[in-house]
Amino acid sequence: MTEVCEKGEELKIEVSNTVELVSRITRRGDSYYLLIPKHYVKKIGLKDKDVVIAIISKINNIKLLQKR
Repeated sequence: MTEVCEKGEELKIEVSNTVELVSRITRRGDSYYLLIPKHYVKKIGLKDKDVVIAIISKINNIKLLQKR
């Protein structure tokens, strides 16, 4: 299942470090994963288990894949 978020919607993201950085998104009680490129994570200084808020700005480029 693929779901697209509303533009401007805030998402709380818990950062966890795997082979590629994968963030878990909890939205209205459901869990999703968001891939973030490692070079970007290093650039902004995110660390494992940091919690950030992401605001969707490019709705055409973001898809949330539901946790299986």
